[in-house]
Amino acid sequence: MILECRAWDKEKQVMIEWSDIFFSDMSPVTGWGEGVDYERVDLMFHTTKKDINGKKAYTGDIIASNTYDGQPMEIKWDDKQTGFYCHDSNNNEDDHLNAMEIEVSEIIGNIYENPELLTR
Repeated sequence: MILECRAWDKEKQVMIEWSDIFFSDMSPVTGWGEGVDYERVDLMFHTTKKDINGKKAYTGDIIASNTYDGQPMEIKWDDKQTGFYCHDSNNNEDDHLNAMEIEVSEIIGNIYENPELLTR
């Protein structure tokens, strides 16, 4: 399995895709060479799941939960449970909304570009 991620560039306020982070000698997006400035970016890891529309799901993505009538939930990694879980706007984890929830829900945004989605 290949670890795949994308990153939020905190300085430029843009999403950087996987290929732009790691697979170019000089990325036109970041201007980085061989190294990645991890202080400048927040990495968002691929869950290996896709939403109901076939879109890849990453940590930090927000789904409209099919289980809870479209309630927005953030996809997070849980170190203690060593798995991906969905959290509501109060950061409450629902043990029943694990990574499988992603496959029956729709990704509607992410916490960087659409933070307001978690406040509704």
